[in-house]
Amino acid sequence: MKKIQIYFYLFIIFLSLTTQAQTKEETIFWLKEYGLDMLNNNPFDYNDKWYYYIDDNKFRCNIIMLDGVERYKEFSFDCLANVYLEDIVVKKRTGQDWSEISISFQKNCFTSNFGYPLERPSIYFPLKNNTSQQDQERFLKAFKHLAKLCGAKEKPKVTKNTF
Repeated sequence: MKKIQIYFYLFIIFLSLTTQAQTKEETIFWLKEYGLDMLNNNPFDYNDKWYYYIDDNKFRCNIIMLDGVERYKEFSFDCLANVYLEDIVVKKRTGQDWSEISISFQKNCFTSNFGYPLERPSIYFPLKNNTSQQDQERFLKAFKHLAKLCGAKEKPKVTKNTF
């Protein structure tokens, strides 16, 4: 019996040494290197342009509007702790031929100069038209992984009969 326990513990140690997950820094690096290329810089075919930036702890989108006014929306990755993982989704944009990454925050923790406060803001980032389903899922997986590393959790599972 003791021999089986030793083998079991050796197996667990071996398993822990061989498995790996991306760190926050590695995930941010992947999003910078590959994810930003999937985002659409002109989603509505206007003359406005969207520019995306990722630094070590922040995601920012600058939008140069048709009237020349520059607007932005940004959030710290630490804000992802205020998101349920199920509220980070890829969905088809209504009336458009592109999909978007949509994030619904539980509280307002992003900054913007669009001029309207939101109690429970949602922000979206359009994906390029030619982004494959596989790449959309890869981007979503990376963003959810980053959210998890920043403290995001799954929604509590509560039913009518919980209490």
